[in-house]
Amino acid sequence: MELGVYESLLTAKLFEAIAAADHVRAEYRVVDEAEQPLAITRHLVPIIERSMRVARTADERAELTKRILSVLPDIEVDRETLHPWSPGKIARLEELADAQALTAGRLPRPATPFSDAALMTNSPHEPTLAAELRAEMASADHVDGYVNSNWPRLGGSKWPRPGKAGVAVPIE
Repeated sequence: MELGVYESLLTAKLFEAIAAADHVRAEYRVVDEAEQPLAITRHLVPIIERSMRVARTADERAELTKRILSVLPDIEVDRETLHPWSPGKIARLEELADAQALTAGRLPRPATPFSDAALMTNSPHEPTLAAELRAEMASADHVDGYVNSNWPRLGGSKWPRPGKAGVAVPIE
């Protein structure tokens, strides 16, 4: 195992790897009750993703989704199974528009998926912050952004003070 700082949940697999490693000292901490749901969810995400990649077809992935949901205690979980909108395909909602609108044009869509965090560096081969914000604001009820205009060199001794160079901006 690599030496370093971790936030990995202690699983049987991890515990065995630590026990088998020579000359390492492990430090453990109990996960706070309030942090447990998110910590466990983050632990499960890559495991579920690997399993979804092993499933060869959309139908197998839909069935795996149904099996995962079936063990959850949520009383409405059966309504969260994937809807068979198109046979052999998995669909997602991309847009809702007014059915009575005169124009049928689609709203602009950011290049970065809504669920992804992005570091916008203004390099020539990636979308600009302004373009991404315009596309998101066209239909969003709110946009959360963090803008830092004073990036220190890594390892430098002069880091910006919180609230000076970087500002968290809720954009209404």
